[in-house]
Amino acid sequence: IPQCQYILDRSKSQYALLVASNSLTELITTHWNNFTIAQRIDIRNYVLGYLANNGPTLQDFVTLSLIKLVCRITKLGWFDDPTH
Repeated sequence: IPQCQYILDRSKSQYALLVASNSLTELITTHWNNFTIAQRIDIRNYVLGYLANNGPTLQDFVTLSLIKLVCRITKLGWFDDPTH
């Protein structure tokens, strides 16, 4: 995950950003139970912050991939909070 964040933070290539986003989605999906709730929240907040700061300058396909990642995190973590 830190490598994907490094690429997202520093790369100017839209395709590299897409690969990093897709890799994060795959990691989150396949290893969901290995993350603590705090780690899940940190990842979600990072992606939301990244979209808020960089969304307007990203290509549509990168934005869609990052939105898909946020949706996946939300879906998988829906029952983490006891109020749900």
